[in-house]
Amino acid sequence: MSNVVEYGYFTTGLQSPLGWYFKPLAYRHFNIDNDEQVIFVGVVQNPGPAYVLRGVLRRPDSTRHADFRREVGASHPLSRSTYYMSQEFAMKDLKGFPGDWSLELFIDDAQVGAFSFFLGDARAITQARKRRAE
Repeated sequence: MSNVVEYGYFTTGLQSPLGWYFKPLAYRHFNIDNDEQVIFVGVVQNPGPAYVLRGVLRRPDSTRHADFRREVGASHPLSRSTYYMSQEFAMKDLKGFPGDWSLELFIDDAQVGAFSFFLGDARAITQARKRRAE
């Protein structure tokens, strides 16, 4: 992960606006039968010049599923500001593709991070957790 990205993870819901003191819980596994969405939460440093923040969500077979783009404005040249962002992906659009998903994060076309999550039913999640523990 780039030193520009403070953190990035997935969750199921945001209770308050981004920039909060209490961050939502991070999850690695999402249940296609219980969860309504998968939300990517990220915090990126804004070191000065404006840039384009872009994300690409990939299915387990690496096919591009969705993408998003944010224009991040310039910050004062003598300071660093923080850019908070989230992107929601509806479970109804994801559930047909169980397995390991990935999200690639780019700043001005340079990759600055890759994040992953597992999507499946309760049985598949249990098996995935066992595989990771081995």
